[in-house]
Amino acid sequence: MKRKIIKQGHNTLTITLPSDWVKRFNLKAGEEISLLEKDNGLFLTTEKINNPSEIEINVENLSIPLIWKHVSSAYREGYDKIKVKFSPNTTYDSPYGFFAHYIIDPAFAQKRKLSPQEFFQLLIDRFIGFEIMEERDDFCILKQIGQSTSKEFDNSLRRIFLLLLYISEGIIKDVEKGSKSFLDNVHNVDIQVDKFHDFCTRVLNKTEFEQPLKTSLIFTLIYLLELVGDEFKHLAIQLRKKDAKDVNSKKISNSLDFINEQLKIFYELYYKYDKEKLIALLEMNEKFTSDEINKKNKYKEDVEVTIEAINRYIYTLSEILIEKQASISRSV
Repeated sequence: MKRKIIKQGHNTLTITLPSDWVKRFNLKAGEEISLLEKDNGLFLTTEKINNPSEIEINVENLSIPLIWKHVSSAYREGYDKIKVKFSPNTTYDSPYGFFAHYIIDPAFAQKRKLSPQEFFQLLIDRFIGFEIMEERDDFCILKQIGQSTSKEFDNSLRRIFLLLLYISEGIIKDVEKGSKSFLDNVHNVDIQVDKFHDFCTRVLNKTEFEQPLKTSLIFTLIYLLELVGDEFKHLAIQLRKKDAKDVNSKKISNSLDFINEQLKIFYELYYKYDKEKLIALLEMNEKFTSDEINKKNKYKEDVEVTIEAINRYIYTLSEILIEKQASISRSV
């Protein structure tokens, strides 16, 4: 795309903005857009270009779950530099040891005590685009490398969808085969879901999209997708604990096939909205709780309860998709 430079006055040069771009972002005269100077030119965007921001966190005397909450919150909030202060004589258990997945993978329950530097190196591997840039006896500096852009957001959100489908299909295969090989690995895949969820949240906090309502809906959507991943992880743990002879493989497989089909349809709908397909998805979701695939019993197994929870999350995701589509229609 090319534009001619127009001279206005003695020292001012201007160019026009592409009309399609202006309409897409609903720009009006007098509104501000951002310019970022790069080595070979200028980058024009409607997104906020924030100056690098930093925060200091003192984790002395904090439990591992609280350390996770402080660091992950700073990361999701959009800070580019996180200085973590700690006592040089402190030793830590594995940062992953308190998670539920240690139940099925002893590798996450290592007993060796870690130095602060070892602990935060393991922890920072969980956050996309961050590295430890400086280490001292009583602090380390975690810093972003590269840019968090809306394009990377799109790629990461698509990755969340694909990972959830991968988990769903993998669990189905294990149930059908009476195997536990994939069940043992679900927590590792769920960690990837969590990583991309946090990254998407970070990008949303660092950028400004053309429709604030749409942005808030996407926040909720990626949060619910992360909860679906958690439920799949819980399901894997529940199935992993059971003896094969105690598992009604046909019933569970049928239920999960139904869930997997709903996930596929929702994934397609998110990127290509189709009213008729959405209606079909909602009908499938309602059917799940009423027909012979999932008959209501007075007492349900933990596995059945977890699968029902995933079904409810998909229904809520469908409602958010309807509102997202309505917000797009209102802005036209």
